Amino acid sequence: MLPERLVVICDIDGVLADFYTSFSTLANDLYGTPIFSHEECLERSPLKRLLSSKQYTSLWRYIDTHQEWWLTLPRLPSITDNDACRFRHSLQRHSWHFVTSRTGDRVIYYTCLWLYQQFGIVLPHIILAKEKGVVAARFQADVAIDDTVEILEQYATDAPSTVRYVMHAPYNQVGRPSGTSEVRTLSEFLDALT
Repeated sequence: MLPERLVVICDIDGVLADFYTSFSTLANDLYGTPIFSHEECLERSPLKRLLSSKQYTSLWRYIDTHQEWWLTLPRLPSITDNDACRFRHSLQRHSWHFVTSRTGDRVIYYTCLWLYQQFGIVLPHIILAKEKGVVAARFQADVAIDDTVEILEQYATDAPSTVRYVMHAPYNQVGRPSGTSEVRTLSEFLDALT
């Protein structure tokens, strides 16, 4: 049974934000590749297969030099305004930490601004980290949610007592650590926390 006040580790891209729509739109603008939504990605990084290594690197270089790009990400289509309201309420009840592997010298600023614009969240606790399992262990997280199998494996290894959830996506159906529960929407995840 979970405690009443939870420590929650939450990924952003693929859990709250539809990263792939904006990322593939940028690639489409620059290289004419197809546009993918979160739900259309059958693999984690389809653009790695469609672009040359140089082109793929140039997308990330563009984002690094235009960090306001992070503001173009829509929230996942399954997230309603009611879900956003419930989410804000949950932030008052639980201790949420937004852990992202985004990079850039102003990425925390733009991530804070994105969370405010999309959800009305003021002063979120954002942590930049690629080793999210270590962060979960450090904060003694009760619950963590991500969309990436490799990150879920980090949680299983580095923070085994953390209850793991995966946000459903076609690209994360194989290789999940045992004991990981799937949710299809933010609303389902919020239900799991109550």
